[in-house]
Amino acid sequence: MSAPSQTSVARYYDRFTAWLTRDLTRFNIRQHAAIETSLGEIGRNHTVLEIGCGIGLTTRALARQAGFLVATDISARNVAIAQRLAGGPNVELLRHDIVEGSAEALQARAPFDRIVLLDVIEHIPSAHAPTVLARLKALLAPDGRLVLTFPTPEYLGLMRRTGREKLQIVDEDVHIAELAAQAGLALREFRRLDMWWTNQYGHAVLVRYEDLAVRRRRFRPWLELYLKRRRRAWRRGNEDLVAAIEDGGIVGDGLREDGQGEDGQSGGENSGDGAFWAADQEAWPDPVTGSDTARDAPSDDPPGSDGAPEPANGRPSG
Repeated sequence: MSAPSQTSVARYYDRFTAWLTRDLTRFNIRQHAAIETSLGEIGRNHTVLEIGCGIGLTTRALARQAGFLVATDISARNVAIAQRLAGGPNVELLRHDIVEGSAEALQARAPFDRIVLLDVIEHIPSAHAPTVLARLKALLAPDGRLVLTFPTPEYLGLMRRTGREKLQIVDEDVHIAELAAQAGLALREFRRLDMWWTNQYGHAVLVRYEDLAVRRRRFRPWLELYLKRRRRAWRRGNEDLVAAIEDGGIVGDGLREDGQGEDGQSGGENSGDGAFWAADQEAWPDPVTGSDTARDAPSDDPPGSDGAPEPANGRPSG
C-alpha cells in the first residue's frame, strides 16, 4: 500500500485539531513524559527547533526553558492555534512540511542546539524518515542533539490487531538504532517507558558520531560542591572502611600480609593497580586532539578542585 500524499496528510491534521484540543483540559501522561525528556536536554540559552508542534501544547512548555524556539507543523490550522496558545517573544511558529518542504526556511534559522520530534517520527513515511533525520542533522549546532519520542513497534503491533481505528493516517514502526544509522547519526540514549501499557513508548537522543568522542568534562562550580559533599558523606558513612585503608589494614591485590609484593618489592604507590598509573613518563593520545598528554591518576575530583588547571580541551557536557 502506497503512502498518502503530503497534501492528504496536511488535510488530515487540519481536521485532527479537535482531538488535540482535548489535551488542554486533561493531563496526558504520554505528553507529560515527552516534555520531561525534552526539558532534560534543553538549556536556558539553547536555540530549539520543534518539528510537529500541533496546536502548541508542548511548545508552551519548551518555550519556558529554551532561549529561542522555532516550532513547525504541517497543518496551517494547527499553527494558527499554536500562535494563540504558545506565541511569545522567544517563539517563532512556521507552517512547514518536513518531508517535502523547502529546506531554506529552516536553514536560515539554523544552527539549532536541540531539535525535538515528540510523537512525530512515526507519522513520517518510513521511506522518507532517514532523509528527514539526515536533513535535521545538517541543522544541528556543534554538540547538538535530536530528541525523539515514539510508540514502540510492539505497541503499534498491538494497536493494529486490536484498535486499528485509533491509528493516524501514517503510523510507522520506528526501529530507532537502524534509523539513526541510516541517517548518519548515533544513538546516545534510549529507554522504554510504561504508560497505559507496559513497553509502550520509546525515548531517544541522537547525536553526530563525532560528538560521542570521550573528553574530559569541565565541572561547574555547583557540581564541584555537590561532589565534595557527597564524598564527605560517603566517608562519614564508611568510617571503618576509610580508617582501615588509611591505616594500611586492607591488603590489596598482589600484596602479602607483610606489605611486600609477590616479587619481594615493597608495596606502595607503584604496587597493584597503582603501578599502571605511576608511569607518569608514558603518554597516551588525547581522544579529541590526538596529541600526547601526560597520564594522570584516575580521580573523581573535578578538574580544578585541587588547584590544578582544567584541561585545555575540556568542554561543558551540555
